[in-house]
Amino acid sequence: MMTQIEMEVARSTVRKNKAVAEYYESQNAIYNCIDWEQRRYDIAKDVYPIACHDMNPSESKEAPAKAAVELADILIAELKKEPTK
Repeated sequence: MMTQIEMEVARSTVRKNKAVAEYYESQNAIYNCIDWEQRRYDIAKDVYPIACHDMNPSESKEAPAKAAVELADILIAELKKEPTK
């Protein structure tokens, strides 16, 4: 049988562990949020050199930038879709 003090220590430990678990869960939710605008920028930035390399001389100078952003938007749309199992 546990003494009163042991029971209080046990309850206190359970409360602390629960509070710590809730804190980490809330922090994890914050860090798992995806900044889609930042991802869009990063993807377009990575795709832009490829779009420039594949550019036709007759195309406008803006064509690679537009293509990079369009490809980023397409990829993000796919990433936002719910996975099918």
